Amino acid sequence: MTGLDEESAAPAMTRRGLRLRFRHKRNEEAFRRDYAERIRVQSQLGLLAGAVAYAILGLVDPWFFPESYPRIWALRLVVVVAVVAGLALTRSPRWWDHDQSILAFVAVVAGIGAVIKLGMGSPETVNTYYFGLALLVVWIHTFSGLRVAASLGVSTVLLAAYAAVVTGAHQLPLHNLVTNSLNLVVTTAIAALAGYVIEHQRRLVFAQTRLLEAERSNHQRRALHDHLTGLPNRLRFEADAEKARARAQRHGRYLAVLFVDLDGFKSVNDELGHHAGDQVLAAVARNLEQALRGSDTVARMGGDEFLVLLEDLPSAGEAGRVAEALLNGVGTPISVRNGTGAARIVRVSASIGVAVSAGESPLERLIRRADDAMYAAKAVGPGKYRQVGPGDATGPEPPDDMPTASLLSRG
Repeated sequence: MTGLDEESAAPAMTRRGLRLRFRHKRNEEAFRRDYAERIRVQSQLGLLAGAVAYAILGLVDPWFFPESYPRIWALRLVVVVAVVAGLALTRSPRWWDHDQSILAFVAVVAGIGAVIKLGMGSPETVNTYYFGLALLVVWIHTFSGLRVAASLGVSTVLLAAYAAVVTGAHQLPLHNLVTNSLNLVVTTAIAALAGYVIEHQRRLVFAQTRLLEAERSNHQRRALHDHLTGLPNRLRFEADAEKARARAQRHGRYLAVLFVDLDGFKSVNDELGHHAGDQVLAAVARNLEQALRGSDTVARMGGDEFLVLLEDLPSAGEAGRVAEALLNGVGTPISVRNGTGAARIVRVSASIGVAVSAGESPLERLIRRADDAMYAAKAVGPGKYRQVGPGDATGPEPPDDMPTASLLSRG
């Protein structure tokens, strides 16, 4: 079966005989984990049904084993105990790494138990009990939870054991042995084909589920990130900032919003073109990220404006030190190529407004204060920052009902 790359589309499958596998090892391991989780309930039902059926069928044993049925019941008890042990292991942590081994063990014990009974009985017993062996083969391939390769291996072992036992113990007429063996082979083939189709469909569903999850994740990322820089956008920033504000109030720590605006960025677009301007914005985004801690957030608001969220600050003064690091990062020389492909070194600077809070101020007001502080820094000159705390002012504060979007688009 052909398929696409594991990261971009549905995982691709390969066939090796009746053995199905995903082409990439990581997808195969993910499927096996998913399979073990999904098949656990089915296996529990299958093992429970198998144990009950195995016990109920023992009611006819006295007719065929009038003198040795206590031993036959002891054999059935061993099989039932093995099935119940397998059922218990479906609830164990070992299930997730050894599900196929557990199910194969139970199937082999049940099958060998059936074959041993055939060897202990009379020729009439063989003709009657082999139907139970055929039912067991169907259970192994369709209801036990074993995958195709494992179930086919188990049923092959049981078929060989059946032929060896009944030939050696009873010396059945050749036509009886051939007829019974062919019936079991045909039953095995039909059940194995059913198991193959079931696993193939499970793998297709898994592959399509992975594809849909990847597409949903991609759409979500596009909705919450800036396409040019890959940074979070305003929606993502506001969601993260609200959570940070709640944590700051709860733990009594400081957080800060930094409004970053590039100085004279319009001249880069005018002189070198928008393609070079995009390269500068992407490089500035990387430099801002590198100047921050892993717990901090930088987002692009649009144009040449960025917002930075600092949380869990030990003091208000820590925000100023981060602002200085950001100014140094923005000032790093940037290599770009203009419209003709010629390389150019570009230097830009930024003005930063810093608003510090202990979580008591609404997010909209915190952004407005950072915006106003940025304009106060820009009025002093390029490459400066201005910090305000909860009680500071940078001029007339806009009304609370002023939409944040209008502030983000100023300048």
